[in-house]
Amino acid sequence: MHPVLRAMRATLFAQIAVAAGTLLLLRLLARESGTDGFAAYALVRQAVTLLIPVVTVGLVAGLPRCIALARATAGAPPSQPYLVAAAGICAVAVAVSAGLALLAPAVTAGILFGGSGATSLVGPFVALLCAMAAFHLAYGYYRGQLQIARCNALQVLGLGVLPPLLVVVIPGSDIETLVLAIALGLGVLAIGAVVAPAVRGGARANAVRDAARSLVEYGPRRVPGDVAQVALFALVPVLAAHTTSFEQVAYLAAGVQIVAMLAVVLVPVGLVLLPTLARTWEHDRARVARQVTDLSGLAVHVAVFAFIQLTLFAGLAVRAWLGPAFDQAGTVVRITVLGAPLFACYLILRSTLDAVSVKSYNASSNIAGLSAFGGVAAISLSLELAHPAICVAWAFSTGIAVQGLLTLHFVHRTFGVRASDYSLATALALGVLVAALGLAARPLIVVASPLLAWLGAVQLALAAVYFGGLWRARVPWARALALRRKAPRDDPAH
Repeated sequence: MHPVLRAMRATLFAQIAVAAGTLLLLRLLARESGTDGFAAYALVRQAVTLLIPVVTVGLVAGLPRCIALARATAGAPPSQPYLVAAAGICAVAVAVSAGLALLAPAVTAGILFGGSGATSLVGPFVALLCAMAAFHLAYGYYRGQLQIARCNALQVLGLGVLPPLLVVVIPGSDIETLVLAIALGLGVLAIGAVVAPAVRGGARANAVRDAARSLVEYGPRRVPGDVAQVALFALVPVLAAHTTSFEQVAYLAAGVQIVAMLAVVLVPVGLVLLPTLARTWEHDRARVARQVTDLSGLAVHVAVFAFIQLTLFAGLAVRAWLGPAFDQAGTVVRITVLGAPLFACYLILRSTLDAVSVKSYNASSNIAGLSAFGGVAAISLSLELAHPAICVAWAFSTGIAVQGLLTLHFVHRTFGVRASDYSLATALALGVLVAALGLAARPLIVVASPLLAWLGAVQLALAAVYFGGLWRARVPWARALALRRKAPRDDPAH
């Protein structure tokens, strides 16, 4: 197998493991704590996600980039000063954010958790924020070192295995205790992973200062776009908590988690291809344009399949995953995930733009998506066009759809992709086929037991029919993938 495909496969398996652990965690929470406990955890987790770009100051991408460049550039500082500098920058940002949250817990709870009565969540929120900052620091360090196995192990253990394991080990605990335990375990794991390289040999003050300057020059300018992307997801339960019941917050959170799982599966594409495309762009732009054209076709084909499956099975999937407490979640979830197919295009293609341009196209897409979310939410809620949960669901779906549409526009303009490159006739014909098969199978799935297993089996079968048909039709991305599998191992950009 080609090295690029091998790296992508390993990262994909790690992401799927994390996704499975997250699904298991939320399932356990729904059964152990009900909709209130599920919603409380979702609020804390989303609040942490919202502030991570701020407390890491853009270093989620900046740290691995600077370390990778240092390894490839003669005379550049070694990796250790970047790790020490990033730790210092993050420590200051985390201390300021945590201090403000703890000094005014009622205000923090009112802003993040829907009311000043939720002050008990503030302490666990701060602890998890610190732990997640440490995790991103450790993950970024090893990603920059190109130690993919350690990156994947850290991610799977810290985010996929530890949280559901703690729910099982300390059953009956309230959400506050559980979040504190998760934060403690994740923090110990992350700090333990980087303490040795951080202190080994000692870093010179001048080298640390130079590394900090490089990190500060790169990271902060990415923060607005990163915050906008995170806010689009994190504000859904926060806004819902201010306008509707915790039960409806839980329904919305479940829909958002389905979209987030899509992100987990598709992220490896960008993680693996970004550095390869960036290097190739410098000397062979025509080749990159062809590769991105093929990738755009794959993105659109994934979107067609996702739209059909989410329309047919999103409500059933939530019921099978989270249990009978979510039997009434179908309508809210279906609307929440309606924009997910276009969001899949954003996830697959966003790194192509980062690879070839200094200009932050993705920041424009993220800010536009957040603006669309805010506009639709403000209008629909103020005019009471529907139940508040439905209004928030439509706002979120609109926001992620705008992200996908703008990304496709930027890709078309940057790489010269044309609509005729998508093989839409073939994809739509196969889409109609799998939709008919899905409709025929749905009544059987509803009464099947175990529901989750049968639903998963049907999804795999429909995916095999759809993508197998595209492969047999030799659409452009299938032809390119077949060639890449045969490429020489010493040509990662092939």
